[in-house]
Amino acid sequence: MASRQFHHQSTYSPLLMARHAAPQAPLAESVQLTLRVETRDALGVRRALHAALGDSVDIYVMKVDHARACVTLSLRTTRSGVDSLMHAIMRDLPGAEFGRVQPSISAATH
Repeated sequence: MASRQFHHQSTYSPLLMARHAAPQAPLAESVQLTLRVETRDALGVRRALHAALGDSVDIYVMKVDHARACVTLSLRTTRSGVDSLMHAIMRDLPGAEFGRVQPSISAATH
């Protein structure tokens, strides 16, 4: 019988970033935006996001899929900040793909 090899295709690493000086939005105003970037350079994506977004994003969770060479992120911001956040991402990470924008339901991240 041939031996089976299982490969762990992705590395899941929640990154609780240092909280910025921006005031916390009430949970009802917080939204979560999914973002996908085709790269294996998670550190480079993280640096580019911080350079582009500054205080407009509170925290994010990052999933690195080495097999598909992409990084998927969940960003949290305010509902009113989505437009400027998306503009900054399109300007500084032009290859990024946007996913769903939905209400943030994770009270544990406050």
